Amino acid sequence: IKSFVTPETYLKIALFHIHTSDEIVVFSNVNGRTSYANEGNTGRNGVDASIDTSLPHHIELYAAYSFIDARFQNSKVAGRFLPGVPSSRLYGEADWRDPGTGFYTRLDGQWETRLYVDNQNTAYAPGYFRADWAGGFRQKLGPLGFNEFLRVNNIFNRSYIGSVIIADANQEYYEPAPTRNFIIGATATYRF
Repeated sequence: IKSFVTPETYLKIALFHIHTSDEIVVFSNVNGRTSYANEGNTGRNGVDASIDTSLPHHIELYAAYSFIDARFQNSKVAGRFLPGVPSSRLYGEADWRDPGTGFYTRLDGQWETRLYVDNQNTAYAPGYFRADWAGGFRQKLGPLGFNEFLRVNNIFNRSYIGSVIIADANQEYYEPAPTRNFIIGATATYRF
């Protein structure tokens, strides 16, 4: 479903069901070498939804939510969740720009539920929330465009798992995400 709820607000919703036969999954990871196995059938059911709206005074808001129930169906781990797949994820951002000066700013955040790291669901990476901020200036001079910006990632300096190694034989599943970090940069573009 895609619809303009108002002239300034756009909504998208997608429902899905995926059935996979003879799913190939990670069986183990040993010293960087991955082996795979057939785990039979899997099912993925869920919904993706997003809303995008423009408000007065050059403010734009965006939010997206995903829910997925991803499970093994007919194997020795039937009913357990697929590893590496969080069941829920929420993302949101608020943007503001000043057309007169070219200044812009954005605050965004992402929340994610825990995700399992093995087929038996004996270990998991906990869920997390992370927020980022960015701001800068944009200028146009004929076909030339310039952008000077500053970005602060993980502004609350949260410790969380950024990625996982599925079925690691040494049970070293977790790879930490960066702590608070900064990006300062500038870009130039030319339109033909």
